[in-house]
Amino acid sequence: RDHVWVFGPRDMAAGLLRKIRHSLHAAPIARNDPSSIPQYKLKPFINDTIIAQLSLPESTSCSLNHSLSDSSLPSPELWWDTFIPEAYGDVVTLYDAVSSDKEKHHGDPIADVFAIVARPKNAILAIADGCNWGQKPLRAARCAVKGCTEFLDRALFNSETMPRDTQSLAKLIRKSFDIAQELIIKYDGATTTLSVVVACEMETPIHNKSWALCVVSVGDSPCLVWKHKREVVEEVTSVVEEGKERDLRDCGGCLGANVGTQPDLSNLMCYFVPVARNDVVFLASDGVFDNFDPVILLKGTTECERQKKSGEFVATLGNLPVLSRRQREEGQLHIIAEHLRKVKSEKTLQLLDAKTVTTSLIEYVQNVTSCKRNYLESGCIDIDKSDLSAHAKSKKKAEALNTMPGKLDHASIVAYMIGGPQQDEELRLERNLSTASVMPDHNTEDIDGFLSVNLGHSSKAS
Repeated sequence: RDHVWVFGPRDMAAGLLRKIRHSLHAAPIARNDPSSIPQYKLKPFINDTIIAQLSLPESTSCSLNHSLSDSSLPSPELWWDTFIPEAYGDVVTLYDAVSSDKEKHHGDPIADVFAIVARPKNAILAIADGCNWGQKPLRAARCAVKGCTEFLDRALFNSETMPRDTQSLAKLIRKSFDIAQELIIKYDGATTTLSVVVACEMETPIHNKSWALCVVSVGDSPCLVWKHKREVVEEVTSVVEEGKERDLRDCGGCLGANVGTQPDLSNLMCYFVPVARNDVVFLASDGVFDNFDPVILLKGTTECERQKKSGEFVATLGNLPVLSRRQREEGQLHIIAEHLRKVKSEKTLQLLDAKTVTTSLIEYVQNVTSCKRNYLESGCIDIDKSDLSAHAKSKKKAEALNTMPGKLDHASIVAYMIGGPQQDEELRLERNLSTASVMPDHNTEDIDGFLSVNLGHSSKAS
């Protein structure tokens, strides 16, 4: 049956290798306490020329619009707009348009925010997905990315706070979450997920992998790695409580005002994994990742879903295989990897860079959700014009949407190709990106003082 998702030999081999690598410390190591991350020595962080600094959505560079009653408060901003194929990101809305020019959509404003700051020997990536719709979730996501990214960009290169090993790096990233939380509360944000990655070089390679990824994540914005040699995708942030299914209505944890002014850190985890040069690490919001779920793609179902669906739906799609949580997660990685292998083959590329990974995955989720989007924009006009009650209209639309693949959401990715530009690219960068030699020093009265206090000393870089 063409709708049944199955593993190929490459994916079964990847599963076996994953088990072997766990015993060799080459697979992701996850801990809820950064002090439990193993200590591998890192090369010194060098504050070189910034080769890429990008943040989106575009509206991120606008004021946070704190409140009408207190609009005089300084508002943190993100202003970065320099990118290269090896350090890239994008964000789109998958929701249906509500205006004829398709400029306005359900779910506006986009509450996904990301940032990347890349230098030749290291990179910082962050992504936040504001929970629910509206200005306050967007404000929370902006504050989270702003706070953690700027804190790390200073602390990593400060002689007093520079991490010397993977454990101290994980602790520093975890500290950046406290900074993000304080900024969200200060600017009256709602709640948001946050995932942060720092990629850097190790003193001694582990199984021929000379770069380290240290990741801290709360919520459901995953960190994934395209392994260029084996052409498979692995999720770094895959550790969840055994026996739990993914709940698309619950991100599992968040920063911001969850209970009073306290965050929900129930699923905050710290990760370390060695990676090789030319692998691609990317952070994605659930609007991207969930649209590779075989259940969302109608290539499988769960026992719970089978029991909930209407009789008409079961009659149409009831022969789908019932998948466990693990099968769903492995299916997501299989489908992502298969798509990237197809893109690489069709474009006859030697390597996939960050831009290719980002644009191809964004295009995929846009295509997957197009049926639902088109139906809501034009296909259900007859239902809207009918004499049915509002409840009956809603039910009829829901039944139709249940037969279409995809999940409407905001979708964002930020990606970095490990090692950055190749040697022959560095002259091009020197010529074309000379203006990106330092981060702009905007909003110094507000954010500089805030970050200096939380560093506990001068923020002057070494």
